[in-house]
Amino acid sequence: MQFERNISIIVTPSIGGEGLIFKNFRINFEVQKSVEKKVQNTAKIQIYNLGDNSFNFIKQNNMVVTIKVRWKDQTDKLLFFGKINRASKEKKDTDWIIKIESGDSGNAYNSAKLSKSYPEKTTHTNVFEDLKNELLKGNIIKGIKGFFSSDNLFNNGFAAHGNVGNLMDNILTANNYEWQINNGILEIQKKGTSNQIIKLSSESGLLDSPEVTENGIKATCLLQSEIAPLRQVYVESLYIKGVFIPTKVTHSGDNLEGKFQTTFETSEKKKK
Repeated sequence: MQFERNISIIVTPSIGGEGLIFKNFRINFEVQKSVEKKVQNTAKIQIYNLGDNSFNFIKQNNMVVTIKVRWKDQTDKLLFFGKINRASKEKKDTDWIIKIESGDSGNAYNSAKLSKSYPEKTTHTNVFEDLKNELLKGNIIKGIKGFFSSDNLFNNGFAAHGNVGNLMDNILTANNYEWQINNGILEIQKKGTSNQIIKLSSESGLLDSPEVTENGIKATCLLQSEIAPLRQVYVESLYIKGVFIPTKVTHSGDNLEGKFQTTFETSEKKKK
């Protein structure tokens, strides 16, 4: 294995308890994250030549998977967390490959519902708190990063009936906030106000020249788990310089050969 590339896959029951860690095997993955609310963050993982006991553990119901990565002697960094939707096993040449497909808090888009009516003069904040608590109650999210507060009122009352993700999106968007569920955490911020800026140049992992697209740029760098939708990336290349906000991110990695990189697309350049 390439000693500079380290991948750890941790599988545990979703309700907590002892899990299994896989890192001394050949592992590869592709993680996709998007700012689109109805597009679930996903991970596809392959682990080579695990024993039957490990496979039987992974394919149990209500299991979650965590991907951690690091370069050389750095500390492990969280890349992905999500529920295991499918686990399968296939033979390729002399190898048995365990395939894991996972979604990041997919229940937030599929099954989380709220049905509640609110009286006149209810604040947007009060409705948001109920939506947030619904996600926490069902263990759909495991935490919150950021803060939302608004004095705006539903003057005529409000009927919250339907998908929690859609209702939350409507309220936050109306107040100029943006949000995502990233690694099981609900991240909330005023639009375009991320405090974290990741700097990319040829000296810090930028690969080749970014491609100018119809809406922004597309760039590739050595694997950086911190790059995610809504976070700011300062890109400095020969022809492009500025702060961009990713809308789609793909992390690809293999601890033996091939890619160990991050590719992201942006919709616009951040205005100063």
